[in-house]
Amino acid sequence: MGKVTMQDLFVAIQEVSKDVGEIKERLSSLEDRVGNIETEIKTIRNDVRKLGYKLNDHNNELLDTRARVTLLEKEAGIE
Repeated sequence: MGKVTMQDLFVAIQEVSKDVGEIKERLSSLEDRVGNIETEIKTIRNDVRKLGYKLNDHNNELLDTRARVTLLEKEAGIE
């Protein structure tokens, strides 16, 4: 192996710097994607929570209706 010159070191440093720059760009892109995914997860959780509230409301309506039917059946003498 021959002698390493300053020019060789300079070229190697430039190549490493270029690689580091590319890695930083990819990392930044990944961080953006993770941020978008986190936002989407929050939105989905919020939507699921809203659906849970709606389901609970419908369940309460069903229970109220069932109670009214039972009361009407008792009033009508149907058991």
